[in-house]
Amino acid sequence: MSNRLSHITGAHTTVVSSTPCKLHTLVINTTSSDAITLYNNASAAVAGDAFAVFPASAGVGTYTYDVDLTKGLTIVTAGTCDLTISTSSQGN
Repeated sequence: MSNRLSHITGAHTTVVSSTPCKLHTLVINTTSSDAITLYNNASAAVAGDAFAVFPASAGVGTYTYDVDLTKGLTIVTAGTCDLTISTSSQGN
C-alpha cells in the first residue's frame, strides 16, 4: 500500500492525484478564511464532480472519507488555509 500525504496552504487549485485514488482523510489544521471544495477530478480545470464543500467556518479537525475516487482528486482552496490530505492508490 502506498499512502501519500499532501499539504496545502493558501488559495490554490491543487491536483492531489491525477489518477484514481482513495481519499482517506482531510485534516483542517487551521480554520480557512474561505471555502474548501473537493472534486472527483484529475485536472485543475474543475467543472462539476464536487463531492464536498467546507465553508469558511469549518472547524479544525480530521474528516474521514475512506472513499474511492474514480477520476482523481483536486482541491480548490479560496483563501488562507492549512490542510493535510491522506490518499493512497485506489483499492488500498
